[in-house]
Formats: sequence, structure tokens, C-alpha cells
Amino acid sequence: TVRFTDQASDRTLVKLMTDGILLAEMQRDRRLLRYDIARGFEDFSRLLPTPAGQRAAPRVMAFAAATDGMPWVATTAGLYRLDPAIPALHPVAIPGVDAPALRSIAIGRDGTLWLGTNDAGLVRFKPDDRHPIGEVRRIPFVDGDPGALSHPTVHALLVDRDDRVWIGTGHGLDLLDPRTGRMRHFRQQARGDGLAGNLVRALWQGTDGVVWVGSHGGLNRIDAGADGSLRISQPLTSALAGQPWPIVFSLVADGAGDLAGVALVEAPSVDVQGLCALERARERRV
Repeated sequence: TVRFTDQASDRTLVKLMTDGILLAEMQRDRRLLRYDIARGFEDFSRLLPTPAGQRAAPRVMAFAAATDGMPWVATTAGLYRLDPAIPALHPVAIPGVDAPALRSIAIGRDGTLWLGTNDAGLVRFKPDDRHPIGEVRRIPFVDGDPGALSHPTVHALLVDRDDRVWIGTGHGLDLLDPRTGRMRHFRQQARGDGLAGNLVRALWQGTDGVVWVGSHGGLNRIDAGADGSLRISQPLTSALAGQPWPIVFSLVADGAGDLAGVALVEAPSVDVQGLCALERARERRV
């Protein structure tokens, strides 16, 4: 089984694959589709409500799997739960956050939802079945504040094995430790030891703990040292020597949960130009 990250390009999005079920939404063809290996494609577009005053239904931006089989769905008009058995799409109210334009989503081991917005930073939302309100915290962009986000747009999210939250923004990668509140920032550096590019599109953590970052400018690998330090490298530098630096929109994992491929887009075009397959000893363009 090939599993994809829940983020992809602004034109063609493969959102979630788990246990043979694929949920997808495409900008050119705005249908919401469900694919089952046994039954093929099923069109769920009719479930998307058209907000008051809008001409079209909201756009689905990301999914997060849930233990009850009802995925969380992040859209440009707020948060929903998808019940594929009925099927039905149920709106989920976030107290104090009215119909947020969501762009990304990740879920922690304790059920906490991390919601990236299009222009209003990050929202931490912990639903509580015993109380209708739940817990909500907003983490905004504040210019010049090292404890805030690097940019108001959150394109990608990852909750790692240590329950830290990696936040891919429009101007750098942020790392939040929810236990301490500490926020760290990573950006492109003139000396070449930072990110390949500041606009981060995709995040993935392998079974070995390595964090992979897809950005405008290429693929980044982040390794943690024994002392907690983080080292950033660009593993595709040799494979793409002499070629335009790409935008990495999507990261593809193999059945074991390890990174197996990278969808590349060559700027300024937004058409996918190729897939780079990653192997233990080397990287190769396919």
C-alpha cells in the first residue's frame, strides 16, 4: 500500500490513503471523490454544502484519519467530519473561530487537532465529547515575536513522535513544543545550511525519526542529534544537479511508512514534472 501525505499541490490534490480508501479533491475538477479498491470511485461532492452568499461549495484542503473511521475534513469554509457509511458530512463548530478558511490539519495522539489556516495562523482544538465547547487556542503570526508563527499561512502540519508540532508556513518552518510553549524557527540561510526554500508545502516523519520537508527550492531532511540539536540537509542536490530548483509539493511513503518518493514541480510551472524516488544509498529521478 502506498500512503501519501495529506498535502499536495494547489492544482491536483491526493489527500489521504488508508486501508485501501483514497479521498481526493482536484482544483480543475472540484469533485470530492472516494476510492475503494473493491468498489472503485464514489462521488461525494453532493455532501459539500455551499455557504450562504457563496456561488460554489467550499474546497477540501486536507484530511486527518480518526480512530472511529470518520475522517476529519479541513475545508475553506471550516471543519467537518465525514461519515462514509451514510454518507454524510457533518460540520464541526470551533468555539471563537467562525468558519475558518482551513488549509492543513494534523491530529495528535491525544486527539488534539492542529488546524492550519489560510491567513489566520494556527488553531489548536481539542474536542471533548463530554463538553460541547472543547479546548481552543489560537497561535497567530505576530511580526517580530519569536514566540509566534513565522507567517499567517500554514500550508503543512506534522505532529511528530515526540508530540512536537512542525508547522510549514509561507515564510519558514516552525517547531512548537506544546508542553513548554517553546517555538523554534528554521529558514533559508545565505551560507546554505538552512532550508532549501522558505515556503513549506509538505511534511513527513519516517520510522527512523527523520523529518522530511518539501519546500519551494527542494527537499529538506532534518536529523536530530543526541543532544537535541537539529541538522538540515538537502538530499536531492546531486540528483538534480544542473536543473532548476523544484517545488516539492508532495511526499510519498512506502508500505513500511518510510519516504519513498517526492512529487516535483518546476517553477514557474504548476504542472508536475516528475517523481524522484528515494533509496537508502542514493536518490534518482524517475
